[in-house]
Amino acid sequence: MARRAKTTLPEFDKTPDPIRLVQRFLATEISPKFELIEMLDHAIGVHHSGLSDETRSLIEWLAEDGELRLITATTIAQGINFPVSSIFLSTTNWPYGDLGFRN
Repeated sequence: MARRAKTTLPEFDKTPDPIRLVQRFLATEISPKFELIEMLDHAIGVHHSGLSDETRSLIEWLAEDGELRLITATTIAQGINFPVSSIFLSTTNWPYGDLGFRN
């Protein structure tokens, strides 16, 4: 979803300092080719368990400060309180068996 959104959301004319700070961290600690760096140029963040704790915390910080236009996340059930105006679910299927809900 983040990759698709990147093709439609414009890049910043001037990247905000907090985003540039996170991009430098990611380039140094992970790789200059890390895909999230380019997504941040479009104000897109990702949040999932495959990211380091530090990276997830930095994405949360950017979201809390209103620096991101879009966040894609693997879960919204872990108590993360992002200041968002809309939530889109890619599926309503529950992958862990039947909990009594019906589509």
